[in-house]
Amino acid sequence: MKMINILEEMTSRWTDEVNLHLEEGSKIEHDISLNSSLNAHAKKESNGYSITMNSGILEKSFQILGENTDYYIQKHGDKLDKEFCIGVGCAIIWVAIYGHELGHILRGHLNYIEHHASSAIDDVVEIPALTISD
Repeated sequence: MKMINILEEMTSRWTDEVNLHLEEGSKIEHDISLNSSLNAHAKKESNGYSITMNSGILEKSFQILGENTDYYIQKHGDKLDKEFCIGVGCAIIWVAIYGHELGHILRGHLNYIEHHASSAIDDVVEIPALTISD
């Protein structure tokens, strides 16, 4: 199975789990965009929210980790497999970025952006988070 399919399946399960705990009528959709940039974003939609992860996250992660894994393999080569290290590293990066985007939704950042057109950098602003049921 390709790495992108594994990460898509993992992201799908997490999104489904979070959706079980969101308020009625609100849900999170996720998508992987075939875009080579190292980026992701969360958006407010009419029926809830969406998280789009660019496939470039995986491409760039493979590239960066592949270029820098040799050092660790040289130091611990008898214990580490290069492909395994790169795969785990890519998964960790994917999870961190997905979690970051999910955090924007769950902490209410997108609701704040929708209701406040100007920036409030100097002000302390309390942003209401989404209500999650038990």
